[in-house]
Amino acid sequence: MKPRKITYIFTSIALFVALSLNAQSDQKNRQDTQTILDKSIKSVEIRLTGMTCAGCASTVSNVLSETPGVTFNEVKFPGDIAVVKYNSKKIYPEDIVKAIEAKTTFTAEILPPHNKKNHK
Repeated sequence: MKPRKITYIFTSIALFVALSLNAQSDQKNRQDTQTILDKSIKSVEIRLTGMTCAGCASTVSNVLSETPGVTFNEVKFPGDIAVVKYNSKKIYPEDIVKAIEAKTTFTAEILPPHNKKNHK
């Protein structure tokens, strides 16, 4: 291959990689900005009682995923805690608890927020 052709190929690859990385960075920045700007997205931790296996956690996670206003959930077993992000303009934490208890055999309780100043 001629040196010019090799230079062209490497320049094209470098440009493609740079544009791809820039596009990924722009998308992440837009998501971060949207999260910061959207003050209606809140988080709550819910203690679950009665779960005995990972299948139970999966059941609760599915219920939360189908609940309007819930934007994210992570159900931890063992640990018996559900971390739920929700749109506070569409649903309240009490409604999330009601949905869990209505559609599963588990009981749910909203945990008080962690106060980081008290955790030294």
